[in-house]
Amino acid sequence: SQTPKYKFSRRSLVIGCVGFIAGSAVGGIVASSITYSILAHETKWATTGNMLQGRHYFRATTLKNGMILVEGGSISAADNTAESELFDPTIGMWKKTRGKLNEQRSQHTATHLLNGKVLVTGGFAAVTRVSAEIYDPVTDTWNLTKQSMSTARVRHTGTLLQNGKVLIAGGVNHSTAELYDPDTDTWSQAGIMSIPRSDHIAVRLLDGTVLVAGGTFINDGQSITKTAEIYDPNKNRWTSVSDMNIERAYFTAHLLPNGNVLVIGGRVHGFKSTSTVEVYDRVNQTWSFTDHMLNARQNALGQEALLLENGMIMVCGGDSLGTSEIYSPTTQSWVSWNRMYSPHIDGVTALIGHGQVLTVGGTDANNQIVGMAERYLP
Repeated sequence: SQTPKYKFSRRSLVIGCVGFIAGSAVGGIVASSITYSILAHETKWATTGNMLQGRHYFRATTLKNGMILVEGGSISAADNTAESELFDPTIGMWKKTRGKLNEQRSQHTATHLLNGKVLVTGGFAAVTRVSAEIYDPVTDTWNLTKQSMSTARVRHTGTLLQNGKVLIAGGVNHSTAELYDPDTDTWSQAGIMSIPRSDHIAVRLLDGTVLVAGGTFINDGQSITKTAEIYDPNKNRWTSVSDMNIERAYFTAHLLPNGNVLVIGGRVHGFKSTSTVEVYDRVNQTWSFTDHMLNARQNALGQEALLLENGMIMVCGGDSLGTSEIYSPTTQSWVSWNRMYSPHIDGVTALIGHGQVLTVGGTDANNQIVGMAERYLP
């Protein structure tokens, strides 16, 4: 392969890098070995081994042992998968998990529990799923929860609460919410939001409450809301707060060190992407614009925002953009970062320690599902 070439700009320095993928059989398990060809120490994105199965509309979770778990997702226009696999960042290899999901699913949620296990809920595969299941990293297997959710959900959110329970909120045509208790392996009701929401965000605030904002309230992809509300787990109740400045769905959000929330990009009316960014003030419960991103971006599972070790927030991909950029909470401004090899539309990102980020899967600019993985090297 050849080194990608990009123009230098006043705002960013892009230095090419090139890698190649080598497949090997290890102990009967096919894995992709990691190979870097880093042309300069400033290089930020480098290709790493491909997933064993290309997919999009899936999820990635960083486990306590440092491994990255991915599961489910769409593998073609008509097919979903129950396969799951693990990425070991220490050797840069993927391997299948010992077990796989009990049901195929895509556009589901995955929540890392306090006990180290992972809760996966809902999703879609021919029908919308009502089931939930748990991944146990000790046994490397999946098991259905004792009870299913009260309702089938897709494009909903899952948020870990301070008490260890998980708040599942919304989904296509749903305003209901429910709680999963991992200690009893049971579900209970968690009130009703002001409107149905899917493709929204949910962020746990410093006081333990959960901010839910935006999303679509009719399943047409463009009936988008700017409303927001707070879930209080102590009262098991929802309370409306002030609206965002603009309607947005298919966006992402991140809790800032000062306890405020940054919401980033997304889809606005007319199926258009936006570069606008807002901050929710937790004390005054108000919204205000901050510096726009350099690129407008949206992504069906959120264009993925991650908090780096230096306190900066990175966003990657979205739309057909193979770009990344960094937000500084101190200067409240964005800086363009290095170009990725693929836009990874509807792919996922995960932190992998030492300030590194893994971006994997999704579709490329030609709408082809990819298994490509890239690694951000600070």
